[in-house]
Amino acid sequence: PQRQSQVKHCRNCMPPTGTDRQPKFIKSETVSKPKTDPARWPPVRSGEMEFMLNSPLSISPTRSVCSSSSLSVGDFTFKIMVFPRGTQKAAGKHLGAFVLAEPGNVEPDELFKNVKFEITLVNWANFARSAVKSETFSFKASGPEIDRGWHDFVAVDELTKSESEWVGPTGSVCVRARCQVPSLEQRWSSA
Repeated sequence: PQRQSQVKHCRNCMPPTGTDRQPKFIKSETVSKPKTDPARWPPVRSGEMEFMLNSPLSISPTRSVCSSSSLSVGDFTFKIMVFPRGTQKAAGKHLGAFVLAEPGNVEPDELFKNVKFEITLVNWANFARSAVKSETFSFKASGPEIDRGWHDFVAVDELTKSESEWVGPTGSVCVRARCQVPSLEQRWSSA
């Protein structure tokens, strides 16, 4: 399994800007909880990818970043899209994480039905306590239904605490996403 360590801005993602006041990680004189080495985490499962986002608080509120690579499960291809400092709905308040469909050359109104997906925000102190959310959704090849996830995965304030379990020793956050389709023969189709 390959770990994603670069950030690439995808077609639905906006570039970060440095003009906004940005929260900073708070350094503490006390010893923080030990962080686990990603090599000791459970391996990425079938249909799952991992996105390591460095310096998440340097991204402006309402701006997103996408994993540089995508993953295909049958004919369904996806990326991870993260709003480190919040979406329009949660600007500056919550990290948002989403699965972004990459439909390829299909009609804009075509659907990929009943994709079961799971998004994990890794807890660096104890992987077993990672935040996990899942749902089944029919993705549309264009418009607002091209992605699905949560606007309120974790509060931005939790990322700035000196002992934050959501931030690694170098200031990065790790998001995993897994997709499962009802059949590997399933294709994008008309509604």
